[in-house]
Amino acid sequence: MRIFSHVNKSGDLEVEQRLVNRTSDEVSFRCHLGVPDRRRMRTQVLRLASGEDVQTYRVPDGAELVGKRLSIRAEEIGGKRRILNYVFVAEP
Repeated sequence: MRIFSHVNKSGDLEVEQRLVNRTSDEVSFRCHLGVPDRRRMRTQVLRLASGEDVQTYRVPDGAELVGKRLSIRAEEIGGKRRILNYVFVAEP
């Protein structure tokens, strides 16, 4: 998984989550973005075959979050039940 973030022209923090599957097996994940003092945001990646999936979270008032630590947790649905945890700092 790779994570990128920036504040867009509307002032929202955009967090781009890139999940890469390098196997021939399909995988599915339930993903959560944790933002300090905000409600968690959720998305799902379903039946990702070999390749890449891109999900974008948009968080209002993004300038307030620049420099703060955010996290993404991806829990595999079915399969091996892997859990991926990433902590990153919001970029301007």
